[in-house]
Amino acid sequence: MRYRLAVLLLALLLAGGALSEGLLCVVAPGVTALVDESGADRIPNGTYEGIFAVREGELYAVGRRGEYRLCNGDGQLLGETSFGMICDEGDCLIYRDGALYGAMNARGEVILEAAWSQLTSGGAGSWLAMEGDILDDQPDEILVVDAEGEAQPTGVYALGGLSSVSDGRMPFMTTGGLYGAIDAEGRVAIAPRLRYLGAFSGGMAIFSDGEGMGLMDVDGRVIIPAEYSLLERSAGLIVGAREDGLDVFSPDGWTLLASLPGRGLEASLPEDGLVVRDGTLTRLYGENGALVLQGGAELTIAHGTSGQFIASDGAWGEACQWLVNPDGSAASDRRQRILPLCPGRYAWMEMDGSEYYSAELGGIQTSWDYGSIRYGLMDGSGVPLTAAEYREIRWLGGERLLMVSQDAVRLADLNGATVRAWMTGEGESADVGESTD
Repeated sequence: MRYRLAVLLLALLLAGGALSEGLLCVVAPGVTALVDESGADRIPNGTYEGIFAVREGELYAVGRRGEYRLCNGDGQLLGETSFGMICDEGDCLIYRDGALYGAMNARGEVILEAAWSQLTSGGAGSWLAMEGDILDDQPDEILVVDAEGEAQPTGVYALGGLSSVSDGRMPFMTTGGLYGAIDAEGRVAIAPRLRYLGAFSGGMAIFSDGEGMGLMDVDGRVIIPAEYSLLERSAGLIVGAREDGLDVFSPDGWTLLASLPGRGLEASLPEDGLVVRDGTLTRLYGENGALVLQGGAELTIAHGTSGQFIASDGAWGEACQWLVNPDGSAASDRRQRILPLCPGRYAWMEMDGSEYYSAELGGIQTSWDYGSIRYGLMDGSGVPLTAAEYREIRWLGGERLLMVSQDAVRLADLNGATVRAWMTGEGESADVGESTD
């Protein structure tokens, strides 16, 4: 639990929040603020050292690392409790005070005191908890805690702490390294007999019986037999790799859509597609099974936005990446790097390099200057909307981007036009107000 919260907190801080109901967390060097879509302050820059969204558009954590308070979208502090970390679990907020976890409601009122080494919501005003040290090699009993804070033993002991309850199930691992799942009331729903069990999503989870990987439902019924060395899911497809080929299934796992024979085939599932590699060729198929793109072994495919893909067929730093439309046609010129931002928008990278001769490698090599990396903004047709002059570009959500240059942090629209800017330098920041230029 503590690791899950730490990862969540770090991701939120790095992402800088997202737009929901017109509110944005602006977190960049020299700037920490909460503003609305027009750039008007809800929490002015400099009020707090840190800020991140807890529940988008509604609840935020403000303060400094290790000492945050809950506030609403108007910047009003809620409750009296400070915390080191916090996580929205829908029906409550799980927070950490020191090394212990508790729960509060959306008004910042503590509804379960921080007294547990592990805590996750079971829904309906109850929690699953642990009291022991998850870092030792001793299993800890999973407890069910009610709204009054009374704990009831479940008789289920687990190593490695708690994960989240999803689809009414929480996987756990026993001392023998076997996996099972309990329900939100702490009852064993799937006996610990598996070598691996992932989180449930859409009523299904990937599992391994030690011989192979398969897919099961929340009651432990097998949907796809454990016959695969690797099983991967996306929103549109499931693919399983066997020694002699690949099987492609519908997203619910019940329908076999295609079998691709061939030894040593590898597969991956970028959004809206399937990539198959055989050591010499790389093929990209659409979700409908049509061949979209084919190239050599060096070709790699990543998902873009709006059904597009990002293709690459060269080494890092080379101008070897381009946008690919769903029909396989090129949508852009080649760039050194392309990063998806939001529907129809990408960041593209420029970086300086110098050639030198390497006797050890037997030829001309390039030394890349990572300090020279700059990003520009382009649309889904590959048309540049700004020059590559920013140290960072990221999507805040909706129709707003954050664009960080050497001397300024800019809130911009999707065409790169400045909505508001903060001039920065040497850790100081000065607000230069709003602009439509």
